[in-house]
Amino acid sequence: MSPQTMCPGGSCANLMNDPQNCGACGVPCASGVCQNGKCGRRVFVTNEAPLIGGFVTAGSATPDAYCQRAADTQMIGGTWNAWVTTVEGVVSSPSMRLVKPGVDDDVPYVLLNGKVIASNWIELTDGGIDYPINITEFGTPVGGGITTAVWTNTSTSGQAVSTQNDGTTCFNFTIQGSTYTVAVGRLDYKDMTWTNVGPGSCYQTPAHLYCFEK
Repeated sequence: MSPQTMCPGGSCANLMNDPQNCGACGVPCASGVCQNGKCGRRVFVTNEAPLIGGFVTAGSATPDAYCQRAADTQMIGGTWNAWVTTVEGVVSSPSMRLVKPGVDDDVPYVLLNGKVIASNWIELTDGGIDYPINITEFGTPVGGGITTAVWTNTSTSGQAVSTQNDGTTCFNFTIQGSTYTVAVGRLDYKDMTWTNVGPGSCYQTPAHLYCFEK
């Protein structure tokens, strides 16, 4: 692509970084960020903090569907996946669902307030991000008083912390056993603990979900 392209209407655009003409004339970026001719993907944390069993049920509800409903309710568009590793039947991690190496691993990740948390997949998974993921689907910071925990079972690499459908994953996020735990992140952190600060209790404990545009 040339640095400047004449688009319909007589306007010149740099298709490599123009968020209104990203990669081609007339292609806008919902994230407001265009990098190397590709639109940035949006990220938010759910305003609600469900309990275990509140966002996953066998064969029906999934973390991805929970994120999609949150986005649809606010009519922000896009297809959304949760930053959660599930383990029912087969392991399904963010690294499997969110990125295709060599195809879209160079897109930036952007909060709904326009801040870029990572320039590409490598930066997203290198152990830290540039800003905490604390902006909700409403486009505003998470309110205080609930929790800063986020259900993940996911390491900084985007892969599973536990691959077992047992008490180390709250039996795939479905059972609130008093002795069960699962890896959680912290929405107020931007180091490696944004996705894995350690085990969180499964019992009557609320936590948010991270949602990534796909």
